Amino acid sequence: MKRVLFLLALVLLAVGRLGPAYADDVIIGSAGDPYELTTLNVVEFIHDDQDPWKGWAMFYLYNDTEEYWTDFHIKIGSVNGSNISATIFIDQAPYQPTSSQAFTYAINNDPLGATFDFYFQNDQVAPGSTAWFKVYTDNTTYKQKFKLCVNPTVPEPSSLLALSGSILGLAGLAWRKRG
Repeated sequence: MKRVLFLLALVLLAVGRLGPAYADDVIIGSAGDPYELTTLNVVEFIHDDQDPWKGWAMFYLYNDTEEYWTDFHIKIGSVNGSNISATIFIDQAPYQPTSSQAFTYAINNDPLGATFDFYFQNDQVAPGSTAWFKVYTDNTTYKQKFKLCVNPTVPEPSSLLALSGSILGLAGLAWRKRG
C-alpha cells in the first residue's frame, strides 16, 4: 500500500511540475510511449489550436538515430496559408520552457515563423535515449491552425575536425615550448 501511495505521489508531483493540460495543448508522444524520431530531418505536427488559442506544446521523443543530439529546434509553420505572423513562443513566468536536458535557449518570434532553439551541449541526448521538451505558444491574434516543425541537430563533422585540429595544434605548440 505504501508503494502505491508513493507512486501516486510521484505521478501527482510530475503532473504538477508539468502544469495542467488544456484543450488547446499539443502533446506528441507520452512518457511511456515517446514518439520515435528516426531522422534528423524536420518532422511536422499539425496543431489544431482552439480557444483560448494559447497553450503548451509538449514533445516526448525517443532518439532512434545513431547520432547524439546537441540541439533541438521547434519552428512554427503555416498550414494551407494560415496566418502565423503573430503566433509566438512565450517564456515569461509561469510559461518558462522546460526539458529533460540541461539547456540554454533562444527564441526568435519572426513573423515568417517563430523559432525556439534548445541548446544542450553538455547534456546531449544519446542514441536510444528519451527526452522531452515543453514550450508555450500564443496564437491569440489570428486564431488559425499552425504546424510545429521539429528537428534535432548533431555536431557538424567539419566543425569537429576543425576543433580537433586546433587542439592538436595547441598541444604541439605546448610540446615544442617544453622542449
